[in-house]
Amino acid sequence: MFFDETRKQLILEAGGRTGTKGDEDSIFALGARYQQAIGQRTILRFDVFGAIPEEGDDAYGARVELQFKF
Repeated sequence: MFFDETRKQLILEAGGRTGTKGDEDSIFALGARYQQAIGQRTILRFDVFGAIPEEGDDAYGARVELQFKF
């Protein structure tokens, strides 16, 4: 089968950082990855992330990757 139901993966991540000195900002971030095997040697991968700093603008992004193994 081209898209096998057992050959996929979902990864969720969360992280944060707070400074130990008073002049450092804190930040919280989330990320997710979904990947699906296609055939025997190909992987389709989607990544998304977002970060919310204590001060400043929010950051976010996404990417798509098609990986061929040979």
